[in-house]
Amino acid sequence: MKDIDFISFLLKQDFTFLLCKPKSEFTKILDRVDNFNKQGIKKFQFALLLKLSLSDSYPELVFAYVNACLSFKSKTNKAGSIPLEMLIYLSGARSITEAISKIGADGNGEFLIFSNSKDILGLLEKEGLFDCVREIKKRDITATDLPIISEITKNKLEAK
Repeated sequence: MKDIDFISFLLKQDFTFLLCKPKSEFTKILDRVDNFNKQGIKKFQFALLLKLSLSDSYPELVFAYVNACLSFKSKTNKAGSIPLEMLIYLSGARSITEAISKIGADGNGEFLIFSNSKDILGLLEKEGLFDCVREIKKRDITATDLPIISEITKNKLEAK
């Protein structure tokens, strides 16, 4: 599959962006999400826990997802999972630890979940790990966003 077709496939995903309130220890939520991310990597499924400051970053999150998936597809990824690769891309950090500390949810109250799997979100909520407070309004990705996707694709093709 060509990169542009792959990007089109990725952009057709049904992304969910939620504001959540923990109902259990945050480490339990992290462990459960981490297990899901390890299982979903071959299908490019993910769930990412973020700080509230990223609530206006929907397009950037989608592009971070595209970039992470392209990295895994071309085997140029720096991290072992799509969400960690996304954190590195979004934060501009050089290490996973730095990326997590900059933008990853820290367990201090409410947090954001960005995912392309409603199944895992429903399962986590049913397990009583958190309550969804509300869905974050998603901005449509428009033609003005396409140069960013083109740049990502160009960089990935040049890296080969």
